[in-house]
Amino acid sequence: MRRLALVLVALGTLAARLSAQTHTDFSGKWELDPKSIEGTPGAGSVSMTLTVTQDAKIIKVAQQAKTPMGEQATTTVYNLDGSESKNTVSNGGVTVDLTSTASWDGPVFVVKTKGELQGQPITYVEHWSLDPDGKTLHLQRDITGMGQSFSLKLKFNKV
Repeated sequence: MRRLALVLVALGTLAARLSAQTHTDFSGKWELDPKSIEGTPGAGSVSMTLTVTQDAKIIKVAQQAKTPMGEQATTTVYNLDGSESKNTVSNGGVTVDLTSTASWDGPVFVVKTKGELQGQPITYVEHWSLDPDGKTLHLQRDITGMGQSFSLKLKFNKV
């Protein structure tokens, strides 16, 4: 009986470790719900699609967006081992080098990014989460730069 109890405790400990190692999988194609945008006026005229691929080492995000200022496409890669990720994005002839660090807060994926725009530091923190059914991606971005701070909340539906 004692041996059985020890085996059950050992299995329980192993199961807890394994479940702690699994993270939310954001893989798939996601389309922005423009009516859900919170934090910036006039954003309803924006359309955006994210194509996310994920494995044990990285999350790669290919973004296609159409705004009143034109179309843009960017690809960013985030390392999942806690090391810095370097990405370069361009928009309207402006190129910005970004450094990001990704981590997990339970099922929430957190990305802290810093860069420089027009000689001014910019930082933002993203929180990614999924609804329990896995069909809705919530992305909150808290941005500080150019002497201002604001939050942007976006909701994407799985396509």
